Amino acid sequence: MPSSSCASVQDGSRGREYTRWPEGLKTTLGDEVEDAVEETFLLFTKEIPSQSLGFVDSKAITLDIDVGKRTFMVQQSPGILHSNRAAGTTGAVLWKITPLVANWLSSTECFLWQLGWLRSDSTIVELGCGISGLIPCAMAPLLPSGVYVLTDQAYVMKLLHHNVFANQKQQSLGRSTREELQIQPFTFDWETDAASNISTLLGKDKEVDLILACDCIYNEYLIRPFVSTCASLCALRSSSSQRTVLLIAQQLRSEDVLQMWLDEMLKSFLIFRVPDRLLPEELRNGYAIHIAIVR
Repeated sequence: MPSSSCASVQDGSRGREYTRWPEGLKTTLGDEVEDAVEETFLLFTKEIPSQSLGFVDSKAITLDIDVGKRTFMVQQSPGILHSNRAAGTTGAVLWKITPLVANWLSSTECFLWQLGWLRSDSTIVELGCGISGLIPCAMAPLLPSGVYVLTDQAYVMKLLHHNVFANQKQQSLGRSTREELQIQPFTFDWETDAASNISTLLGKDKEVDLILACDCIYNEYLIRPFVSTCASLCALRSSSSQRTVLLIAQQLRSEDVLQMWLDEMLKSFLIFRVPDRLLPEELRNGYAIHIAIVR
């Protein structure tokens, strides 16, 4: 597995030198995204299948979700989803993109593992995780020494704790290993809470390797606080040899929202779209996966 050491890259278009890129970033992903309008146009000129809003099944209380050769049970709350809760309800049910990302990241064929950007001891923070806890439960066999922090608003925490505990218990049956991924649900609202809260949770010895967000940007009001939180989390890293990698997976819905998000992200981040050749077939149509590194 290649080293995750970093290199210095000259970006002639901006006249700057960006140091300490994760090795192989540009070689692996191709040219960075430089223009929000162009990137939005390119994504929305592709054929986009009809997927309605993107729920798996917004009426079911319990779902059986297959990831690879394993089946996970997810309890959700249609009642909360359809309630009048002012601060949002979308995290109360499972969205289609989450099992797809879980399947991708739980395979060593994913380029993040191939390049050493994910390791058995990686520390991962997921923003806006919702109730399922599916991704860390699926990734657990590959992260025996890792830490995975699941963050969202308080209303999802009861079901999130239940789903994580039930699936960890079920998946650990018959395993003899003493090491196990630490999955930590944590109440965190990126519109109101400070990124330092997550640093305090992790302690001095842990730095965030990967920030993950799945289908978190669905209206323009969330964009600025989301980007600000991502930048603040990246700034917490004190290591001079590696940067925190940000992975954002989105269902393609609104051209305007995507363009506004890209415009805001480009102020603070270098952005790369993950090309289709590095994605499983089910993530190639109707979705966009981007990698970002703070400038």
